[in-house]
Amino acid sequence: MREYFDTEDLMNGFEPVPVQVKCSLPLLGKLDPRQTSSTLPKGAELEIPLWLLESTFAQNIFVMQLPPQLNEKAVNTMLLDPLEYKPQMKVSQNYFDTLVRMANCFSAKHDKTKKECLEAIRFAFQERQRGMQLRPTMCEAEMNVIRTRKELNDLFKTFQVCLLE
Repeated sequence: MREYFDTEDLMNGFEPVPVQVKCSLPLLGKLDPRQTSSTLPKGAELEIPLWLLESTFAQNIFVMQLPPQLNEKAVNTMLLDPLEYKPQMKVSQNYFDTLVRMANCFSAKHDKTKKECLEAIRFAFQERQRGMQLRPTMCEAEMNVIRTRKELNDLFKTFQVCLLE
């Protein structure tokens, strides 16, 4: 278990995700500002934070609707021009991490969509990493992730050398 909470993970978790309610939920009507009753009816469509969707995913209470950041147009843009792709996130700055977390919340019947999204996200991230030297279009959070990754790799190599001695 982790002993700390990463602020970026927390911020990414507050990204709103469109969902549909699969069953009537008593006392949760306040999740939808349009509801006047205290019960959230079956079939209601609303936006909830990503962390809430992830924590209730196993209970199958909500079905994630396709977020605009992962629709067909967005995925095609990721594949065609990953250096220019910047999804409109409301809260998160590290959008590749958030997109992966969103894609992992697709239900089993959307496995093909999930696979396509994850492949596009991975491709776009790798291309942006390669293109960083050519065109600095990455946001600061992405550059920090790459720097941290390099530092951790260097520390790991140093650790391996120490173990071998």
